[in-house]
Amino acid sequence: MNNNSMNSQSILNIQKYLRTLSFFDKYKDIPPIAVDGVYGQETRNAVIAYQKLKNISQSGKVDRQTFNTLYKDYLSVLNYEKARTPYFNFPRYPRNFEFREGYRGFYIYLIKYLLNELQKNRDTYNEFELNDDYDEELSQAIREIQKTYLLPETGNVDALTWNSIISEYNQNQLNLLE
Repeated sequence: MNNNSMNSQSILNIQKYLRTLSFFDKYKDIPPIAVDGVYGQETRNAVIAYQKLKNISQSGKVDRQTFNTLYKDYLSVLNYEKARTPYFNFPRYPRNFEFREGYRGFYIYLIKYLLNELQKNRDTYNEFELNDDYDEELSQAIREIQKTYLLPETGNVDALTWNSIISEYNQNQLNLLE
């Protein structure tokens, strides 16, 4: 498997496997990475960390041996290991910050990813196209989430909304492992 010829779905899968492994003590040297479909330096560094743990040549490239071992380990931890609870920090500054319509950036991508994961156990909003745009559709879904958490229905993601989403996501991830 050549990194230059991998499609974005293959890269997303590799990133998902690496990120999942990073939540387990056995793989704590693998940095948690973004699952964005881009094989950049962050993904390369995580691949190198994984290859080092597995005594595979540390090229940073996902060859057949690396992929097969990575996938096998991913399946193994899903079935047998207890994860450390994933944790995502909400920005501390500026004080009382909120993500709202019109905002763009990695956190928005992450919010959409988390909501897509939560949607698997809900039926309150549609799955999101993963991008970094805080649009009206996301704002409406946040209102629905806030309603279920009994929070003010602003459509903006403040620290309390963020922590509620993260808490549910973390609990769902741990439930998958039991």
